[in-house]
Amino acid sequence: MLLLLVCGLLFAGGSFVGGLLLGQHESALPQHGKPLSFYKGNSEERVVPEPAQTLKGAIPGEFEHQAAIMIGANEMLAYHPRTFIQMVAALYKKTKVMGLIWSEEQRTDAIALLKANKLPADAVDFYVWPSRSMWVRDYGPFFVMESKTGPAHIVDYAYIQPNRDYGALFSATFAGTFGYQFSRAELSFEGGNMLTNGDGLCVTTNVLFEQNLPRGYDEKQIGDILGHDFQFTRWAHLKPLDGEPTHHADMFCTICGTNQAVIGSYNPDEDPANAAVLDDNAATLAKNATSKGPMQVARIPMPDHRDGNWRTYTNVIYANGTILVPQYGGGDVDRDKAALAVYRKLLPTWDVVAIDCSTLADKRGALHCISFNIPWLPEAAQ
Repeated sequence: MLLLLVCGLLFAGGSFVGGLLLGQHESALPQHGKPLSFYKGNSEERVVPEPAQTLKGAIPGEFEHQAAIMIGANEMLAYHPRTFIQMVAALYKKTKVMGLIWSEEQRTDAIALLKANKLPADAVDFYVWPSRSMWVRDYGPFFVMESKTGPAHIVDYAYIQPNRDYGALFSATFAGTFGYQFSRAELSFEGGNMLTNGDGLCVTTNVLFEQNLPRGYDEKQIGDILGHDFQFTRWAHLKPLDGEPTHHADMFCTICGTNQAVIGSYNPDEDPANAAVLDDNAATLAKNATSKGPMQVARIPMPDHRDGNWRTYTNVIYANGTILVPQYGGGDVDRDKAALAVYRKLLPTWDVVAIDCSTLADKRGALHCISFNIPWLPEAAQ
């Protein structure tokens, strides 16, 4: 409680007025996602925040320039070292790589792992911060950029996963470490369920409504907060996948350009319900305008989930001309190759790098889930 109070005093900030919206053992570690019934029983203060200050700017798209990529190295080092090494090898020459760890002993182990795989000891800058969860996308901050070259202002939100209290402190810790301005949006969600094209468009799933029922918010109030605090001007809320536990947009969608998105596609013979869900989502997203014309939606095959593991090819990492794409092997080899071909066609000047995510799939996530993009760093942190 004392740590929470100190963080509140150091980093407290109000909502900001913006444009109005138009619309252990690995098996014992927490998995990614929870049932919808969790949100309905979770009680929070029923308050609609009042904007207190004007903030201008936008959250950039992940396909735009990145100052750094943060990786949840903590659990990755312990349980998914092969995937971690592949990620670092693909990223460290493209952008600064920051690794979240839980102890100095883990730093020593991490550097030894890098050296053993012929990577420089300084390929990753490691930080001991208050979280033991690798799902940094879900509790990491959002960055509102005043211009394409910065500076950036951090916006935090309510991260409501059970038994991950330290994750709720992460954004304040990150802001305090590097000296960012900091504010908090009184909205409950996870970061994997908010995508943007860098042009004012916000993409989420409808689970955002369920998560904020305990606050008493209706659709308009959620939209106002997305506009006031995150500077979005348009909001496309899509249907979550039927049966997929995280309910996140990044499990079936990614935005790879101002007017270019990718949405998964299921074979109706294999999964008729979700084939229809994703067809509807593609049609919904295509109705959105951008400064470069209507949103163009490409489709990508979705991997098999008959064993209960929800694999995805849209849970990717963008890093300054390189895109990291999940691969699963086994019965998905042909779809693995087809997914890489989709991105090579859409991003012909980019390096498209295959990353083994077969063990991550067991924990209900992939590459986007265990990373977050940092578009701007203060000079002292560069």
